[in-house]
Amino acid sequence: MTVELGEAAYRRSEVSWRDASRPTATVTIDVEADDLVISIVVAKTEVHFAPACESNPLDNEPADINSDGAQIHLVVPGSLPESVLPVELTYVLVPEPGGSDVRITARSSGPPGPAPAVSWHPTATGYAMRCSIALAALGLQPGTRFGVGVIVNDMTPSRERRRGQLVLAEPDGEFVYLRGDRLPAARHLPFMIADA
Repeated sequence: MTVELGEAAYRRSEVSWRDASRPTATVTIDVEADDLVISIVVAKTEVHFAPACESNPLDNEPADINSDGAQIHLVVPGSLPESVLPVELTYVLVPEPGGSDVRITARSSGPPGPAPAVSWHPTATGYAMRCSIALAALGLQPGTRFGVGVIVNDMTPSRERRRGQLVLAEPDGEFVYLRGDRLPAARHLPFMIADA
């Protein structure tokens, strides 16, 4: 599945999508071999990847939410070790300039989730990221239902907090304030792995 995110998908701060120079993102969700693959291509006029910071002096949230980058949200069955209920997994991804490495901040509502393989590269109009996680590590097999949410954080060097977000599930006029790295389970898009 490929979705184009633009004005209708923008969760704004005091700055509107148009005043934020109209950032866009193309999000593709696919299965390649035995992996769930989420690819994100972002187009914006000014890219700003914040340097790594152990703490966030601004609020009680991961520091990396205030950077260009993405949040991957998954709701997977309770088949992860020691889990009996659906598990929510969150990965905040921030590219590291000067190479293809991506900084990953992970959070889970249950036991620790699997580590994704993530890489990035600059493009002529912004940047692109690819996130891959083994289906087996997520407990996914043909016929298994799961949820996916993708949020692209929008930042500039002149700000302390992110300017806005492009949200895979339309935000319908929402504002970015106090959102942190969270996405309610009901806002994830439903998927199922088809039989091979």
